[in-house]
Amino acid sequence: DLRTTMTLVTAGTAVPSTARYCMGMGTVMLNGFTFKTTTCLLYLFQGWVLDTQGKYAGACVGTFFAGMATQVILLIRRLVTQHQERAQAAAGRLASIPEMVLNSVLLGLGVTLGYWLMLVVMFYDATLFHMVVFGVFAGHLGCAFLERYLAARRRRLGA
Repeated sequence: DLRTTMTLVTAGTAVPSTARYCMGMGTVMLNGFTFKTTTCLLYLFQGWVLDTQGKYAGACVGTFFAGMATQVILLIRRLVTQHQERAQAAAGRLASIPEMVLNSVLLGLGVTLGYWLMLVVMFYDATLFHMVVFGVFAGHLGCAFLERYLAARRRRLGA
């Protein structure tokens, strides 16, 4: 078998290719969803090749938290908007430029992170796909509990 005879020479030591985590310089799209591939993945940016189990595990954890972060950004934007609208109504004014800039920055962050997660899904790596889904789910659930807590607190304080 050609794969078993190929070796990688690093720092003067030959490592059989079967001992490597994956092969190749990194690809951005597999041929259909798979849980395990021998092809290295290029994770979003040039040089971020998932060529070890540790890097792959780090990408899974990072992807999960990025999914959660999309929901946190949505919650922050919603809370900021609600606060701004109350302040504007109380003062009888329109949104100020800093308020509009803040809303636009939060929107831009959410959209950017969402597109990055879309690109992760397009790797067709089933584990990373599940990390996106579970991260968004966990973030949504956590934010729902936080919103519920904040609403109950506002009612208790009479605000």
